Amino acid sequence: MKSLAILLATTLIIGSNADTSVALPAARNVYSQEAQGSNSRGIDLKVWSGYGLTINFIPTGEIIKQVWLGDPSRFALTSNGSLCQRGASDENCGTGGATVLFLRQIKPINFPSLTSSQDGSTVITLITASAEGQKHYQFKLTPAKGKPEYTALIIRPDSDRPRTILVEKPPVTQISSRPTQNNQVVVSSENRNRGAGEQRSRGAEERRSRVSKQAVNNNLINASNSRVSAISTSKPNENLSQQTNNKPVERTPENKVNLSTTNSLQVGTSLKRNDANAVAYGLGVAVSNGVIKHKSGEWRKAQDTIRLLRRGKTRFEAVKLSGLPQELFDKLIQWGQN
Repeated sequence: MKSLAILLATTLIIGSNADTSVALPAARNVYSQEAQGSNSRGIDLKVWSGYGLTINFIPTGEIIKQVWLGDPSRFALTSNGSLCQRGASDENCGTGGATVLFLRQIKPINFPSLTSSQDGSTVITLITASAEGQKHYQFKLTPAKGKPEYTALIIRPDSDRPRTILVEKPPVTQISSRPTQNNQVVVSSENRNRGAGEQRSRGAEERRSRVSKQAVNNNLINASNSRVSAISTSKPNENLSQQTNNKPVERTPENKVNLSTTNSLQVGTSLKRNDANAVAYGLGVAVSNGVIKHKSGEWRKAQDTIRLLRRGKTRFEAVKLSGLPQELFDKLIQWGQN
């Protein structure tokens, strides 16, 4: 009986480990211009031993026409359709519609007169065609071992890129560091003139407010005097009937208006942003502070995270699919909420 229990526990442990090992990492997503190296240094890719790597052009609608490997001694490739042969001049070649390329590591082959890099890395070049014309892609391939960080590269159209949200910086008061008498701080003439103008405008508003209040008080005094004169000139019996029929209404606490219970938003309160808007605002703060550079890799991952959150993904799913570090995501949320 004891041996049966040990065997059952061992089976459960092996089964749980098998389930966790089957799970694949999230795919890596890049946009077409970034993959072409138009506004970046290009894309470095790793091909893990025993796993391989797929390059997916399905979202862009491009057809892979030709592929070259700088050093074919360490990598093998195949596709889901036919490719154009070297030197083919027919524009209709490769009409089989290759949209996905699969790369995998192989044991090094010793080709005569073929040079190799020290770390085994090489370059893969792809020519694609679409309604927009031909495009040229070039990636650096490096062999790797161990647990893969990704096994798929998805090329997405630039039209899917989230729009950039610009955050205006607050005005900065220019203060001179030149010391003066009594340790006073010298403010620039521009700020001094601006402050004088603001004081003049505030003074004019205060004068208009005093005149308006005086006019209201005069109207109230005149109305009160006219009412007193009307009561004094009326008959005593009429005054008595009016006093008995028109009883004054006692103002109870229930009749008083409680301003604190109204539905209007009180001063000092703020509406909490949702996750997508918080990340967007936090990204603007990070760019303005120089923490993240505009159009950098981290910036693009943050934009992907915003897009995924707006499509209904959870925080965990958005971070996993975009590749944004969890620590950076938490910082952007914190900056955006504050």
